[in-house]
Amino acid sequence: MHAAAARKNGKNWKSYTLGIVAVATLLSTTACEPGGTDPGTGGTSSGTPSATGSAKPSQSSVSPSADPTAPPKPTASAEPTAAVPCSDENVTITATAEPRDELRHLLLTAVNNGDRPCTLYHHPTVTFENDSLPPVVPMESPTRGLATIGPKQKAYAGLLLYRVEEKVATVETLTVGFQGRVPNTEAGNPISAELPTGVTFFHVGSNPQVTLWNKDLKAVQRYMFAR
Repeated sequence: MHAAAARKNGKNWKSYTLGIVAVATLLSTTACEPGGTDPGTGGTSSGTPSATGSAKPSQSSVSPSADPTAPPKPTASAEPTAAVPCSDENVTITATAEPRDELRHLLLTAVNNGDRPCTLYHHPTVTFENDSLPPVVPMESPTRGLATIGPKQKAYAGLLLYRVEEKVATVETLTVGFQGRVPNTEAGNPISAELPTGVTFFHVGSNPQVTLWNKDLKAVQRYMFAR
């Protein structure tokens, strides 16, 4: 009888021991889950549920910076005043001579006396009172041939009257006409250019030439005196 009781107590002890080992194994497995999460409940390892669920990203009061690669937005600007062709209605012409040049060249200066910009196109149309003289032709000039001048501003053209030892004719007046946007079209009426102080006449050869209009005085002089 004692032997039977001993065998029964032994079985109970083994069952108790196995139960303890199973519980310890389960606890060890739970502790090794990623993040300490109980797979049965999905809760956190601290056992405290989240108050609001997933957190929402906070909204900043600072606006995001502009993309530095984006092209700049165009800004509004005032329309420039449209230029009209220069003519006898808004321009005066004077002629000046260089010292020690023997009056072989004249510098034509156009001054805008109007109240809005005007454009001098191509080259001045130069004529003399002597109809027997050849026409004044444009030089093959590197100057622009397009000069927009505002009120009181100036533009220039250089005139070659004759070359040394060339047969010449004597003239007393110089008339300058203006061209429109299209070459060889007229803008307004020709006007008489004011001659240099003290000059009452000058000489013109067989091949007079003129430069294109330009606002750069030095460029006109440099090309004019190269002829």
